[in-house]
Amino acid sequence: MEENNKRWEENIKRWEEANKRFSRIELELGTLTEATLLRCVWEDPNEKIKFRGEEILNRYKNLVLETNRSRYVIEVKIKLDLDIEDVRNLMSKVEVASKRFGKPITSMLAGVYIGDDVKNFARGGDVMIQKHLKDYLLY
Repeated sequence: MEENNKRWEENIKRWEEANKRFSRIELELGTLTEATLLRCVWEDPNEKIKFRGEEILNRYKNLVLETNRSRYVIEVKIKLDLDIEDVRNLMSKVEVASKRFGKPITSMLAGVYIGDDVKNFARGGDVMIQKHLKDYLLY
């Protein structure tokens, strides 16, 4: 019995250590993915902007792109459980930004995984959807 308890405690310690390592890997992988997606959004402006015939004039640190016609507030999300509330938060940011800037504001949601329900809600609120990260890495 005592030997079983000792093994059980050793296994519990191993799992606790493994969980800490998994959490650390999750954090680092999430940070790396977000940085990569931010770079894609930052360095390779959305084709939709170019398609509209707009020219990018300025890029601001807080992911605001200014073109000759508009400004784009871009929200980058990497979490798998992206939900409608995230879109509502973006729409609130756009509302605040539109009061601050004189040009029209267009919102854009960029993410690794964006479910159909979130895409539909976003499009209903005139939020542009950015390509998934895997699409960037293919070309």
